[in-house]
Order: sequence, then C-alpha cells, then structure tokens
Amino acid sequence: MRFQWLPAVAAAVFLISPTPGDPQRTTAVSPLGQPLVSTSLISVIASPERFHGKTISVTGYLHRRFEDSGLYFSKADADYLMAENALWVFFADKVNQAALSKAGLPVVAPHLDYFDSRYVVLAGTFDKDEYGHFGQYAGALKSVFIITEIPQVYDGARVVWKRKR
Repeated sequence: MRFQWLPAVAAAVFLISPTPGDPQRTTAVSPLGQPLVSTSLISVIASPERFHGKTISVTGYLHRRFEDSGLYFSKADADYLMAENALWVFFADKVNQAALSKAGLPVVAPHLDYFDSRYVVLAGTFDKDEYGHFGQYAGALKSVFIITEIPQVYDGARVVWKRKR
C-alpha cells in the first residue's frame, strides 16, 4: 500500500483548510492557547486588519532563501518575487514539521530549508504592520510553529498518484 498515508494527510489538510464560502474557520488551538483560524492567503492579503494579531494557518508556496523568506500565493509569484502576493515568514524556535519522503510517506524534515520551493501549510501569528525585507511584503506571519508539506496530486493532466480501492 504505497499511499496508505494519503487519507491522514488529506484529513490534516482538510482540518486546516477553509471551506468554500467560509473564508475564516477556527479549527484548533495554538501553543499560546489562541484559536487557530484557517483561512486563505488571498483573504489575509485582501483584509489584513481582519487577521491582525490572530493565529492563522495559510497555504502557499514557500521561499526560504537569503533575503526572501516568503509564503507566496503561487510558484509563479515566487519565481518573479511578487512580494505583494506574499507574507514574510518568521519561524519560531521550535517548529512541528511534516514532510513527505520520496516514497510518499510522512517523515520529519531534517531542516526547515527542506521546505524551500514547496507548497506548504504554515501556522503562526499574522502581523499586518510588519512588511519583511525592505518593506515589500503584504504582511508577516510570525512565530510559525507548524509547517506541513502538501503532496502533489496532478502534474498537468497526468495523475501523480491513484488511490487503491
């Protein structure tokens, strides 16, 4: 059973992903005891005052590089450094990491740099008044305490994995 982990990952992503028509949903509690609000990166960038100071989880494409530690809306935005479509990211001292091995099994990543150039879910505290390197980002996600890699399901029209029945 090569993809036995898939239902668990799908359930985890479902639990921290907003539902259509519900741009903000409380799903868990942060280490500080605050509710963890699951939302989209678009909602945060469009209405930063609504999420300021809240512990949120968002999905995006992560760049973890020198002078570019950003969670971007898409890979294309990251490739072109469209920081207005991204949040600057500050990681906490201790981060719960969930990565995927080449076999598609969940593993703990050896270092946060593993997640560079991958789609991830991050959870941390949003700050609308922090704009990152040279003030070019739409806000900041501080004290990020969860990072989860999102598995690729399709490569264009080709299915990367199939669920066995």
